[in-house]
Amino acid sequence: MPKTKISDKNCDVCTNLGRSSEKTKVHFMCHECRELYCETCAKLHIKFKCTSTHSLLDLLSPDKNKLPDVVKMGENGQILYLRKMKITNRMDFSVYRPEDTKEVCVTGIILLFGRIVVVDNGNKVFKLFDIIGTYVSSAPLKEVTRGITLMGHVEFATCGGGNRIILWSVDGDKLYGGGKYYYVDHEAHAIHFNDSYFFVLHRDDQMISVLDDDGTHIRKIVVKEALGKQISLSAGIYASKQNHEIYVLCTKESRGVLAISFEGEAQWHLPLTGYLGDIKEANKRLLVSNVTEHCIHMITKEGEFIENLMEEKELGEYPNELHFAQRAKLFVSYTVDEDKVYRIAIFSAFETDELFINDEETTAD
Repeated sequence: MPKTKISDKNCDVCTNLGRSSEKTKVHFMCHECRELYCETCAKLHIKFKCTSTHSLLDLLSPDKNKLPDVVKMGENGQILYLRKMKITNRMDFSVYRPEDTKEVCVTGIILLFGRIVVVDNGNKVFKLFDIIGTYVSSAPLKEVTRGITLMGHVEFATCGGGNRIILWSVDGDKLYGGGKYYYVDHEAHAIHFNDSYFFVLHRDDQMISVLDDDGTHIRKIVVKEALGKQISLSAGIYASKQNHEIYVLCTKESRGVLAISFEGEAQWHLPLTGYLGDIKEANKRLLVSNVTEHCIHMITKEGEFIENLMEEKELGEYPNELHFAQRAKLFVSYTVDEDKVYRIAIFSAFETDELFINDEETTAD
């Protein structure tokens, strides 16, 4: 959906009166009416149209903390977004190594202390690179690995070859571990650790296992019961500590993102088209890679679609696995073409306070 920066939008009242200048640009929003005005019209609105209890929010103020992240405007149903992320400064590197005997197949990326760990399921190895993509070393996978999750500065966990969670660590150029396991009751397809609990996705069984950090089982969440209808899960899961929700990717008839509470209750479902590869959080936003539509969707934790990042003009390939590091780096695995020539793209992700409004009116609920 096309969007316009709020600082470029003309006040609707002034537009209807045929006025257009720098002074007629949108500057304020009525907190109660959710309408946008230039400075002059805002003062008139408060004085003559609204009650004295209504207040104005300064949309151009550097302090955006008072603004809602997403708000449906007035009667026309347009939506105002406060974007919290901008992607720039791309660099990338190849995952292929001359010693590879089989086709590279990346199924996970994480950034540890100075090392990028890439899961190459095709050649059954972990590949370690430095922060600018220079190859460092390799280590064998214990089994087929579909999921990987960060646990600390040098620790991570994997899953995917059956019903085990395997713990690992990196020390400089070497990878250690693989000998400590936590078991789950079903085959594992994706995993996320949110600093307190493991969330393990069992795609075929349509459920999620929740374990604490020492592997003790806490609960199971049956996803089809949470949604109340038959769904098909894809191999993507993310769990937020802040709002106690789990986000999973769905496919087929229920294709999109499903949010579930830690208690197993469905919160919302956002339909999306295309093949969805992975889901992560960055700067209070959810990112979803879309392999077939050549983009990354940015959505809110309330299930509102904001915009597509890195569309074909920026990332004209097939984005899949995602990893977002606290150092404001976004890692994306992608293929140059359908023959799966894997590369890793690294972007800088900056917090912004840019405001956007939909250019199209929507039907108000």
